[in-house]
Amino acid sequence: MYLCVEKALMEKPYLLHLNQSCDLETTYEAIRSGFIALALEKNQRATPLIAEARTLKIIAQTVNNPRDLLNIPDIQGLY
Repeated sequence: MYLCVEKALMEKPYLLHLNQSCDLETTYEAIRSGFIALALEKNQRATPLIAEARTLKIIAQTVNNPRDLLNIPDIQGLY
């Protein structure tokens, strides 16, 4: 009998964690905390890019035409 139950668990390992359909439901708090964590991470990643964009805008306002931007070494990208 014990081997039969153990074999069933080996074939379906999810039975160790899932007993009812409500075990698959995500709580409101978990969804909210995950969303907030994701938003904070995206904000943290975007901050340096936004600063670079603002700097580029300030530099771009100092030139007369777009070709002059090629002569500014501070805004050259990596190849």
